[in-house]
Amino acid sequence: MLLALSFAQDWTLEEGVVVLGEDNFDKAIEEFDFAMVEFYAPWCGHCKRLAPEYAKAAQELADTNIKVAKVDATVHKKLASKFGVRGYPTLKYFTKGNQSPKDYKGGRKAADIVSWLKEQSSSSTSDL
Repeated sequence: MLLALSFAQDWTLEEGVVVLGEDNFDKAIEEFDFAMVEFYAPWCGHCKRLAPEYAKAAQELADTNIKVAKVDATVHKKLASKFGVRGYPTLKYFTKGNQSPKDYKGGRKAADIVSWLKEQSSSSTSDL
């Protein structure tokens, strides 16, 4: 079952994951303190296997300032190209207002993603 909700009128959530596209991506990066963005293809087997773990990570981080988001790279090809996406899924970590993301190369389980994101966000805030 696909659960989709809207919040702040600019974002749609699917199982806790923020759905982004060319119409709202820049605004999200400007507004979100920290964001992990998955560039995916709906037909991709690796993406399908990641989806439940990615949703779990999003739900675990729901009450934090870390957002978990996704972009359908087959629909939003300009965004995928802009960020050098060459395969699926590609995960990139953005900090507020920064269009130069860090590549995520960690594990594909929710615990791995959550741990890495918490570590990155805490080190980013200690640098301020």
